[in-house]
Amino acid sequence: MVAVQAYRGLARHTEYGPEIMLKAIHSKLAAHCAAEIVTIPLEPITVSGHKASGMLMGCPLASDDFGDFRPGKGEMALYVSIKGRQDFYVIRHAIRSERFQPETPPLNLGNFLDYADKTAPLMLCENGDTIRVCLARDNPLPE
Repeated sequence: MVAVQAYRGLARHTEYGPEIMLKAIHSKLAAHCAAEIVTIPLEPITVSGHKASGMLMGCPLASDDFGDFRPGKGEMALYVSIKGRQDFYVIRHAIRSERFQPETPPLNLGNFLDYADKTAPLMLCENGDTIRVCLARDNPLPE
């Protein structure tokens, strides 16, 4: 499952970087997780010239229904948070599973790159950009 969320206008009203969105997601997830939350920070990256943070984060055992995530099940996801000029964006690529042990998540540093290839490469076309502007910025023509 891949989900993209945009938080319109939030980036221009805060000095915080993309990692603050991941902390907020962590706190929301904690309210529905019966076990400790697995968090594996990734190296900072840049997406289309914008600061981005990545994290592997998951719940080994859901305590209640939230969305279509059911009690007794597990979920691990790759989260990428991007701070654009005006908006924050969060991309979530999740794996739903049976309950798992926090020390052996189904998505980890050993296998996440293969998994991330399914959503890569990332390119950010911000609100108001035409597709031509966006493509020219990310794929400049050779001189």
